[in-house]
Amino acid sequence: MTSIACFARFFCMIREHGIRKIPPGLEDLESNVYVTEDSSPLSWKMYLKQYMRDFSEFLKLRSKELFFGGRMILTFLGRRKPSTCGETTHLWRLFSDALKDMVSEGVIQAEKLNAFKLPYYTPLMEEVKAILEMEGSLSIEKFHTFESNWDPLDESNEDFVLDEVSSGKNVATSIRAVAEPLLSNHFGDGIIDDLFSRYAKNVARHMLKGKPKYLVFVLLLKLKE
Repeated sequence: MTSIACFARFFCMIREHGIRKIPPGLEDLESNVYVTEDSSPLSWKMYLKQYMRDFSEFLKLRSKELFFGGRMILTFLGRRKPSTCGETTHLWRLFSDALKDMVSEGVIQAEKLNAFKLPYYTPLMEEVKAILEMEGSLSIEKFHTFESNWDPLDESNEDFVLDEVSSGKNVATSIRAVAEPLLSNHFGDGIIDDLFSRYAKNVARHMLKGKPKYLVFVLLLKLKE
């Protein structure tokens, strides 16, 4: 397989794993920046609907860049079960908690927080397959899933975190790398350092319960004949 016939796209958190716009009908989220285990089925449905639309468009455009027999590798975060409660949901709940604390202390206006939602969705593999089938340009030749530690610098296979404080900071730094432009545009630059300091502490406390992991999907797609 030549480099021309096969190319890769890595969907990482918000910049590449996101949706193009926030779906309507998310009033029940209030101060949460993303859907949680307490969100209504309608909110999850609206996020999925927007993701289906945007991912279909992505597949359509990328398939046009492939010639006959060409292949494409996609790697992105997903979730394992239809249940809305998962590690990625916890990741953003901890982020919401940091912002809520800043609201309670008067650092951020409540209206400003309520108006902010993340353009991001983690799909089920069944949802990905359904979108591929619906769009019709590409078929799945192979797929694989694996787990990856929240802390990008933690390469151990242990089920516990050796240094929660350090790992919390590493996670906060990795999220900041992709989310800061979005946050600065909405809240202003002045809150960023404080926000991610609080977020790092929230993550560190969460890690006392065990080592959180992302679920990662890897798909090898082939252009249909």
